[in-house]
Amino acid sequence: MMHTFAPGREVDDATLLLARFANGSVGSFEATRYAVGCKNRNAFEIHGSKGMVRFDLEDLNRLEFFDATDARNVQGARRLLVTGPDQPYAANFWKPGHIIGYEHTFSRRWEIF
Repeated sequence: MMHTFAPGREVDDATLLLARFANGSVGSFEATRYAVGCKNRNAFEIHGSKGMVRFDLEDLNRLEFFDATDARNVQGARRLLVTGPDQPYAANFWKPGHIIGYEHTFSRRWEIF
């Protein structure tokens, strides 16, 4: 589903998509120019039976993670700082304690993924 809010505009202002993947799982996608309160929110969330992971381009240095296999009394979303020295890809970025910036999304060092 697509919609244009601004009269005369040749591009869509909002798009919604429902998807079914080859493995039978389902997904939803949303894109809009009118996300009030969002500056550059390019985000994704993946939910499964054993947990959830969430990433948002407005907060490059953190990954939100929920482990549904944890004991119920300690379950909760964790905001993980992914730029520390013990993270698997830390050597590809600045020294520990220095955050990743928008410009690093254009770095050839991301090719390791």
